[in-house]
Amino acid sequence: MAEVALAHVIGTVMLILVFISAALFYQHYYSSLRVEALSRQLWEAASYIASNVADLVSLCFINPIDQLIIKTLDLPEKIGEEYYSIIIIKPAISDADEEIILVRAYLNSNPYIYGEAILPFAMINVWNGMGGIDLSIIEPKLVVSSSTPNSVIWALARNGTIIIGLGVKIV
Repeated sequence: MAEVALAHVIGTVMLILVFISAALFYQHYYSSLRVEALSRQLWEAASYIASNVADLVSLCFINPIDQLIIKTLDLPEKIGEEYYSIIIIKPAISDADEEIILVRAYLNSNPYIYGEAILPFAMINVWNGMGGIDLSIIEPKLVVSSSTPNSVIWALARNGTIIIGLGVKIV
């Protein structure tokens, strides 16, 4: 009789362990799929910004006068029910020993989940928060959150140089 009870206990414990391991596998698999999907959507947001920056810079090259060009961003407020931020960075040197400019979109809750797009040129400057740039209709920002209303990208052509950046339109 004790042998039957012991067999039932062992069988029940094994069945519970199988259910727990299946649940853990599903949770891990779901988490990795979620991160992949969020990264893809963040990459799309970064690519949208990079494409618009490229358009602004092209317009600055076409018309060689000093000018400020502003584009209002049309981005979703949340990706995967979470807010995210956008930043434009110019690392010192890329893996291929060339200067590049990156547009990075990352989740505010987990900056390790991000998407990046590379701008097709490196001969422009990225606004780094320093310098006396007088932009009366926008407030330049290093980082723009998706929850911020009236977010813009801008390009300033002045004295033969082009500076790009993010900001918020002053209403």
